[in-house]
Amino acid sequence: MGFSTVTRYLAIALILSTVSYVGYLHYTQAQLELANEVLTSNNATYQAALEEQRSTMASLEQQVTISRLAVKEAERKISIHQSAAEAKAVELENYRGRLNNAATKKPGLIERRATDATNRLLREFDSAASGDKDSTVETTVQPTP
Repeated sequence: MGFSTVTRYLAIALILSTVSYVGYLHYTQAQLELANEVLTSNNATYQAALEEQRSTMASLEQQVTISRLAVKEAERKISIHQSAAEAKAVELENYRGRLNNAATKKPGLIERRATDATNRLLREFDSAASGDKDSTVETTVQPTP
């Protein structure tokens, strides 16, 4: 084996190692490009999802604001109605006191009006129950002696 045979084997080894190294670089570059494409695709997907979440959050915040305003308005109306109910309760209590005074002073007058009103309500209930507006059923309450 001479010098030329060793040189040939070295040249072949050098060529094979160079081709292997170039193949390795090409494979590595292809893997990097593929990973870059996957990352770019994932990034676009995540960006779209992020925008959708931001839009949803903005919509939810708007709905919360509207709900808060509706609650404040409802609380305001409740307060108004509560004040009106309290005023009516005072008014009814005063009326009840006056009615009690009148019943004490003129018992026949108050009892007759209460009896007439009760009879009228009973006739209305009877006609509503029978389905006839002009029911002839006579339901009366007799005044107490």
